[in-house]
Amino acid sequence: MFIYHCSGLCGVLGGFLTGINKVSGDEEKPVKIENTAFMDVLETEEHEAEQPDIEKSKTELECEAIEREIAEEYGSFELYNTSDLPLEMLENRMEWSEKVIVEKTIGKVLDDDLNGEAEDFYINYSCVPGVKAGDKVISYFVYNPVTNYCDDIIERYDVIIE
Repeated sequence: MFIYHCSGLCGVLGGFLTGINKVSGDEEKPVKIENTAFMDVLETEEHEAEQPDIEKSKTELECEAIEREIAEEYGSFELYNTSDLPLEMLENRMEWSEKVIVEKTIGKVLDDDLNGEAEDFYINYSCVPGVKAGDKVISYFVYNPVTNYCDDIIERYDVIIE
């Protein structure tokens, strides 16, 4: 399960895709054009909402519980996969975002000393109860919202993938 965050560029693209402020033909004033590009997506989402809940894995349920807990504790937050979170954003998060930044990564325990690798970065899993060499782990890192230090993680959550 991956959760993606769409930044300001999506808002700009959304304005273009919805047809707001487009000028058509030789007219000089903006004309709102009917948008049908996302109708299929909306209908699919409505259909899925009507379906009975599909049984979720234990891992998915644990991840959802973590995200709810983070929301309850910190309010609004932005969730990024490691590959989508530039260092520049972490180092300037006090200026760029009013929300808490949370990083989500998937890693693997490499040895019995619980050293690991997550998206080409070193990570240690000695704080994860029950983890062993070969396990895959989803980790959430909550960054301190009042500093710009890229290693200032105030809370960490881990889920062993089953």
